[in-house]
Amino acid sequence: MNAADLLPVAGIVASVIGAMFVARHQIRKLEVGSDKLEIKLTHQDVRIDKLTTTTEVLDRRTDTLSKILSPENLEQRTRTIESIRVDVEWIKKKMESL
Repeated sequence: MNAADLLPVAGIVASVIGAMFVARHQIRKLEVGSDKLEIKLTHQDVRIDKLTTTTEVLDRRTDTLSKILSPENLEQRTRTIESIRVDVEWIKKKMESL
């Protein structure tokens, strides 16, 4: 075997080794990118959880206020207040007559 025969084989070996290093570098870049995306995704999950909790709290508060201010409740409170007012007027009259 002479050097001319070994030259193509050496070129192929060098090419394979070079491709291996390029592939390892690309894989490492993909791993780093994947790690960064995972961190961003975790932050997004935390933000979504906070927003969901805030939305649920606001929904509960809105429901509570809507129940308090419902026409039925307002009517009942108005009747109760009127009944109390009538009782107070009756007590005033009784007190004045004494």
